[in-house]
Amino acid sequence: NSSVGIKLNENRASAIQYNTITDALLSIDIEHSRSIDVIANTIINSETAMYIEDSDKATLTANDILTSNIGISIWSSTSPALSSNKILDTNIGTELILVSEGLLLGNEFTNSQMGIYVVDTSETKVVDGTLVNVADGIKIVESPNFEVSGNTFEDISGDAVILDDSNDSVVYHNNFYNITGKY
Repeated sequence: NSSVGIKLNENRASAIQYNTITDALLSIDIEHSRSIDVIANTIINSETAMYIEDSDKATLTANDILTSNIGISIWSSTSPALSSNKILDTNIGTELILVSEGLLLGNEFTNSQMGIYVVDTSETKVVDGTLVNVADGIKIVESPNFEVSGNTFEDISGDAVILDDSNDSVVYHNNFYNITGKY
């Protein structure tokens, strides 16, 4: 296993596109950067597929992530946009920690312990996604002004949506099928 596949540090208006990265501890690492596009990459067998920290306006579009502990991890960042990504066979599909003004649009999460995990994140939306065969769908902790809408939750063995101390949030127009968690 290599340490990092692709690392960007203190970059602006750059792109990571159409790469295949296999068997890396950390496949894509973006830190202290702004306006980075990550498009149509395939990542297979990684501890963390994508890690973004202290970066603004990162756009992650149409990436495929297969077999990772964590699919996408974003920390201390503003306005990340994740759209049309496919994340399969992970412990955590996507985690957002200390993020503001994020958008997750049309992402697919399959075969994960936790589809999306959010802590201390504000004014963020999870819209039009699909979460299938996950233990817990979306867990939102201490994250005000959060929106979960238009998503499909199917074959969830735990809880589909968990809001914990996340005031002024809304969950609406979602579809729930075969939610079998214990009460």
